[in-house]
Amino acid sequence: MTITSDLQPERLAQALQGIVTGDIHSGVVGDSYFLDTPYDVGHGYLLRAYFTIYDNRILVSDGGFAETQVEIFSRSQSALRYRQRGLKSIANKLSLTWNNGEFSYSDTSVDEAVRRLAVLAQAVQQGHELAMRHIQRNIKMTTDELVKELMSRGVAVRSDVPITVPSQPDPIRVALTLERAGHMAVVDFLGGTKSAKSQVERIVTDFHILNNSGYQASLFAVYDEESAFQLRKYRTRFENAKPEKATILSSDDAPERITEALKAA
Repeated sequence: MTITSDLQPERLAQALQGIVTGDIHSGVVGDSYFLDTPYDVGHGYLLRAYFTIYDNRILVSDGGFAETQVEIFSRSQSALRYRQRGLKSIANKLSLTWNNGEFSYSDTSVDEAVRRLAVLAQAVQQGHELAMRHIQRNIKMTTDELVKELMSRGVAVRSDVPITVPSQPDPIRVALTLERAGHMAVVDFLGGTKSAKSQVERIVTDFHILNNSGYQASLFAVYDEESAFQLRKYRTRFENAKPEKATILSSDDAPERITEALKAA
């Protein structure tokens, strides 16, 4: 048999069917049926879909695969929440449901349910790409999230407030001043800029001036773990140079730790 005689439409279809059929497996897991499909969802992973009966319809889901990928590659809760919002947006765009950490859809027949697997695979692939993508966060994103969290805990927040210090010709400007039950705190943010070194020096200097002037407030420097400020040497520099009463916190820990400090002050 020559290559030319073998290259026929029917032979091409048979070859592809043989490959595709080899990637298809099904079975039972718990109360669900699973179906391993030939759909590539990124980095060599193939879509495994789960089928259950719910309200007399066939419910099909990715079993939480996309959510698991997002959790693995998120270094902070703020980044996780950001990516989860992205997963919900993907579901809306593809007319799928995002619920309990799973992409899903439902249908009334097996044929229709299987036909839509290509759309489910597309969602999981986009979710996997979202999980792998580096999030370019900035100080504004971190600030907005922290302000929202603190206000929900009953903390009064003011932004970009100048603090007058008698010994200084110019006021000290900090990102946030906080007040709760008569207790005060000051927050500034590390990272999110290309000049992290000069930013650290500025915050260290400002915190020392406030501390030495007798300014009655707790001092907090907050960093986002997803930002460019992951460079340990700058955080170490702040730890070594800061006033003793100043505290450095990740954006994940900041809402609770700051609120607790205001209660105890």
